[in-house]
Amino acid sequence: MCNPKTSVQERKMTYLKAANRHNKLMEEAKELQGCDRHLLGLATIAEELGLPKPLLYQDKSFTKSGGGGNFDLSTSFVGYTPVFGGVAAMTNDGYGSFYHMEDKYIEVVVTTWKTSKIASSDKFAEEIQTCFDQVGSVVLSESNLSAKL
Repeated sequence: MCNPKTSVQERKMTYLKAANRHNKLMEEAKELQGCDRHLLGLATIAEELGLPKPLLYQDKSFTKSGGGGNFDLSTSFVGYTPVFGGVAAMTNDGYGSFYHMEDKYIEVVVTTWKTSKIASSDKFAEEIQTCFDQVGSVVLSESNLSAKL
């Protein structure tokens, strides 16, 4: 969205491709097909059966990639209704970002820890607004998309 050399039509096509992929992954997650569900299930079954946790959970790459509640950015789409909330960021210098959509707007809750010296809810929320403005101008543009979709 930020590359000034990219045409509005290219940006719109890229956005639509990303939105379609996001919707597909969201549908898979609703059907319990998200990879995190399987990893949680594996750990839970091992714990319930009194088995040692699989070696995967002891590998530092698992923790570095956010496993075990270590995501620096934790996001969640919480639906299309006005009932809404959020939870704390998972790491001291991380962010929680939870959002829902209404007919005419998107509402976002951003969380950070007060103890963080680098994370700022206000700055993060400003950047989200900037992104919404940029994406909105592309999605609502008058450029005509052909049947390439």
